[in-house]
Amino acid sequence: MSPPFVLAAGGTGGHVFPAEALAGELLARGRSVHLLCDGRADAFARRVPEVEFHHVRAGRFGGGPGQTVYGLAGMAMGVVQARRLLHRLAPAGVIGFGGYASVPTMLAASYLGLSIVIHEQNAVLGRANRLLAPQAQRIATGFPAVSGLRPADRLRAVHTGNPVRPAILDLADAGYTAPEPGRPIELLILGGSQGAHVLGEIVPPAMTALPAELRGRVRISQQVRPEDRAAVAAIYQQSGMAAELDS
Repeated sequence: MSPPFVLAAGGTGGHVFPAEALAGELLARGRSVHLLCDGRADAFARRVPEVEFHHVRAGRFGGGPGQTVYGLAGMAMGVVQARRLLHRLAPAGVIGFGGYASVPTMLAASYLGLSIVIHEQNAVLGRANRLLAPQAQRIATGFPAVSGLRPADRLRAVHTGNPVRPAILDLADAGYTAPEPGRPIELLILGGSQGAHVLGEIVPPAMTALPAELRGRVRISQQVRPEDRAAVAAIYQQSGMAAELDS
């Protein structure tokens, strides 16, 4: 049996969805896949049950000296957990998709001398991938030019684009139907990684500033971070706008 691939990703959509797309492609090619992440990626396990999911501790930093110490301790525990798992799995390769939850697994993979690839979805290299880039054999990028890469890292960068899930690709052939006068206007708002938080702050006030006639027609489906959901819902409810929110 061929050795598995291990994916590591932060728990937000901007990191998890590309990992999910790659997992689906690897499974379609007959390879087994394991995902190492913190508990925020539980929804991934439900959507792709063929992938074996493992919780790994990952400490967050910021918020003062106490939080920094706590974060370092959590990160160290995560590295130990990931090293044990990787030693047992002996994967063909370890692919990281950024986010602080990917760091313990990727550091453990580097320590064990495993083949490492990181993928950067954004035009600016994230903090986790900036830390991990020197350990990676290849750095896959979603954009042709990515700022934040060191000169030595640019030599190992390959523009691959962002992996996209089949459910999203299928929509490419759906075509566009312009809204008719007086009919509902369906608006989908997506923003993974930190983008979901920014859009949660900016978009709802902008929508409520529309003329009353337009507000009554717009039907919003918006991706929000769990911690922002109540505040975003309150803004739409106060304006009487129809909005479906999901994380």
